Amino acid sequence: HFTEASIDHGSISGLGDDDHPQYINNAEMATISGDISAEIDSDISTHAAGASHDGRYYTETEVNTWRNNVSQTEMGYLDGVSSDIQTQLNDIISSPGITTFSGLTDTPNDYSGGANKFVKVNSGETALEFVTFSATWSGGALSEDIQLNGNNIDYGAVLTVSGTYSGDTRTVTVDGAGVVFGIPLYIESDFNYHAADASAVVSMPCRAIAVQAGTGSKKVLVEGEICDTTWSWSRGDIYISTTSGVLTQTKPSATGEQVQIVGYALSADTMLFNPQYALIEIA
Repeated sequence: HFTEASIDHGSISGLGDDDHPQYINNAEMATISGDISAEIDSDISTHAAGASHDGRYYTETEVNTWRNNVSQTEMGYLDGVSSDIQTQLNDIISSPGITTFSGLTDTPNDYSGGANKFVKVNSGETALEFVTFSATWSGGALSEDIQLNGNNIDYGAVLTVSGTYSGDTRTVTVDGAGVVFGIPLYIESDFNYHAADASAVVSMPCRAIAVQAGTGSKKVLVEGEICDTTWSWSRGDIYISTTSGVLTQTKPSATGEQVQIVGYALSADTMLFNPQYALIEIA
């Protein structure tokens, strides 16, 4: 029975040579009782790679496996780490945000070519990329006001493609047969939209122009530019006709008819729809 005793291992000839001592650490070596070879077989040699070894040691195979599973690049990530990593992550989450954009190891890895550009995550969600800001949006919704600050909204050139429009729209309920693109609409007592008619005040004033055919929930233009190549405008104002659902440049003139300017011609095929809601009734 050996416990924290001095054992002479001596030279290779075996025990008993008093050349220098070797000490057994009881904390790291189980107490040996009985046959020494049996203890070695049961307590040491039975611990294979990957076993727990009772927390006493790591085998060479285990150490090599761990080392091979960690690349030099991954080890490089630890360069400069001076405190607990989780603590640093918690500090980042709780802070107002990252204030630097340097030391990147991914694409982009520097600021080159990024002047006046924005940073976004790429479509593959694998890296960042610099992108040029564009004032053009396709869909989406505003979450706050836009301030022009002395700048302008540029509507561009006059529309030339039939069936196109540009401006302020609203989705409403449209009633009545024969509603097609470009028909002027008024609001009925049920708040649904019907074809406007200057023959009587009950079917006036025009409030919008249909930009989708049919009835039901439809989009209408409440102000803006609209193009229809079936029109043939001359320079000047545009009125609501005494024919239901028709625009005209001929001012109504018979007794009881309603005069309403709803816009003016931008070209033979295009008008600016900007209705004046005050009506003039012919006496």
